[in-house]
Amino acid sequence: MKKLLLLTFAVLMSLNASALNELVQKMGKAFPEGDFYIAFITVPTINDATKNGDYSVFSEMDVAYNNYYEALNAQMLFDKVADQAQKLAFNSRVLGDQHYTTLTMKAIYNKLAPTAVADADAALSAIDDEFGDESWQYAAMVYHKVEAIANKGKIEDAYNYAKREQERLSATPMARHWLTGCLHIMQPVLLSNLQRWDEMKPGCDAAYSIWNERNKQVNEDPAVEGTCMCAMVHLGNYISSIWRAYGYNKEIININESFMKHLKIMEMDNTGLANEVRCNTAVAYWKEKNYKKSRPAMQEYLKKLEEKGSKGTPAYNYIEKLLKQTPK
Repeated sequence: MKKLLLLTFAVLMSLNASALNELVQKMGKAFPEGDFYIAFITVPTINDATKNGDYSVFSEMDVAYNNYYEALNAQMLFDKVADQAQKLAFNSRVLGDQHYTTLTMKAIYNKLAPTAVADADAALSAIDDEFGDESWQYAAMVYHKVEAIANKGKIEDAYNYAKREQERLSATPMARHWLTGCLHIMQPVLLSNLQRWDEMKPGCDAAYSIWNERNKQVNEDPAVEGTCMCAMVHLGNYISSIWRAYGYNKEIININESFMKHLKIMEMDNTGLANEVRCNTAVAYWKEKNYKKSRPAMQEYLKKLEEKGSKGTPAYNYIEKLLKQTPK
């Protein structure tokens, strides 16, 4: 009887999902393709339309999934979601506190909390039940869990987990997905923290191969929307940070200027992702001793962190230290 009830509930949820507003459905199709722009412009629209409890255009279900895609987007754009407690309570009421959307939001919101890894595991379990462990939803949460483990200072554990999951996903249809590319590139990022420099190249090369392949599709295939460049900027930002370790500063500057051009066109140049690109570019200029360009880039980066209340973070302190060492 319990199994029948669960199956009935799953069917009802499927029907509800298919009845979602067209704009919400569009976000669901865009994100796995690497398009964060659709959610970037749609989420505020739905929030504004329903902020006074008006569900005449968008239903409560629409709002719940809107909250979910907002959290996913924030993860990839390095931004913070406002009114987290309210949104989590809303999804818990509408979809249940054990629904994969609710648990995904909770995990993303709690990235730096003591419960971060446990929250990620709970979300992974719910996602596995809903979509399986070869889905893009699962891969996105694996990527989040890698960061959650690393944030606890367990770099070796984070590396081993990223490697194991990347190898598993590489034997599935997710092998050439941009999210699997993220798991590739996280390995050399973590290895650099472990000072295992000689082991970094394979992960970087594999991530670059996926990045380059997808980048060509975005630029050459009319069927692929240019807004899918969002994921290429996210993945490319990590790749260029590793290239910096190899001394490819001029190449980084060129590619990051291209990234910023795309972000500005989409009016996403005030996101956390754009700021990370700025930081990466500023350090590359600094290493090339082009202080005329590195100084204003560093100052802009620090200013934007201050505006977001992130003064005093390790990233802030690192760039501030470089800025103080910059000849006038």
